[in-house]
Amino acid sequence: MKKRHLHSVSGYLCIMVMLVVVLVLSACAQPAPAPAPAPATAPAPKPAPAPAPAPAPGPAPAPTSTPAPAVTKPIELRFAYHAPPLGPIAKKAHEVYAKEIEKATGGKVKVTIYPGETLTLGKDTYEAVKSGITDIGWAFVGLFPGRFPILEVNFLPSLTQSHTGQSATRILWETFNKYPQMQAEFADVKVLAFNAQDPAFIATSKKPVRTLEDLKGLKLRITGSYTTDYMKRLGAVPLSLSPADIYDSMQKGVIDGYAMNWEGTMGRRLYEQAKFITVSNWYTGAFFTIMNLSKWKSLPPDIQKAIESVSGLEAGTQVAKAMDDEEAPCRAELKKRGAEIIELSDADKAKWQEAAKPVWDKWAADAKAKGAPADEILKEILSLAEKYRIK
Repeated sequence: MKKRHLHSVSGYLCIMVMLVVVLVLSACAQPAPAPAPAPATAPAPKPAPAPAPAPAPGPAPAPTSTPAPAVTKPIELRFAYHAPPLGPIAKKAHEVYAKEIEKATGGKVKVTIYPGETLTLGKDTYEAVKSGITDIGWAFVGLFPGRFPILEVNFLPSLTQSHTGQSATRILWETFNKYPQMQAEFADVKVLAFNAQDPAFIATSKKPVRTLEDLKGLKLRITGSYTTDYMKRLGAVPLSLSPADIYDSMQKGVIDGYAMNWEGTMGRRLYEQAKFITVSNWYTGAFFTIMNLSKWKSLPPDIQKAIESVSGLEAGTQVAKAMDDEEAPCRAELKKRGAEIIELSDADKAKWQEAAKPVWDKWAADAKAKGAPADEILKEILSLAEKYRIK
């Protein structure tokens, strides 16, 4: 009995120990308490917004180069004249002059030529230039009788003798530049050049002129106021015609002849109608090359200077030489066709000059009435004629 009781007590103790152990182990298996929260701190400052990213670089620009200069259209100048397009004046002088202007201006000027009265008639050239129909014009002063009374001293019959057109051109140019009264006659245009011709002669189709008396009754194409007066005094019948009308007028008998130089006879084939040539050294005449004044003033100074560098005496002499060069071939053509060339003797020339002196006096009176020193001008021309005379 006692042994069973001990056994029960020890069993009971064993159970109690096991319960304690289970409780202890259960307590140890509980999760650890959550740690106490950290004390609150001030929030961190907001970071500044990041700068916007720089835009991606565009494609690199193409390398710049100096822009090509704008193409400037050349200044066009129209040049009209009554000389035939295939004649020596056109080919050896006017066309050359046009090219010289273009070259001198470095291509800044383009000259368009209108030969043979294609833009304006010879007798209308001055007004055509003045009004701007053409920019430049060349014409025979004799086509404008009475308009340039002081310059017409160059038409006085037998005033100078034995001259080429080139020497007569020098006399004309020097005289013009010396006397403002001559210059005033061209105040409404720009004078580029003057030229004179080789001395004019008288050509007839039927009746030869060997003496002054042979002129009586002849119907002759004459230009210029003082030359016309001279013919009237000698009994001839002067008629004014365009150079282009001479050939047909002689062929039809409207006129008996004309007064002109070698180049005019050659260039217009008048040798086909002229049967008698009287080399009288009648007058050397004058031709002008002028420009519209407004057009001239509109040109830049460098262009004006360039044009003047190829104008003046140089340009005038160029035309005169083209005329002088035609004497030999014209004489040859006339002789080939059987024409008679009548050379006046020195004694005959003196008679023709003496007969002309009343016309000289008339010119002097007219010039004095216009305030020109007529006696001085005549003396100057005669002095220059002796200085530049071709012996």
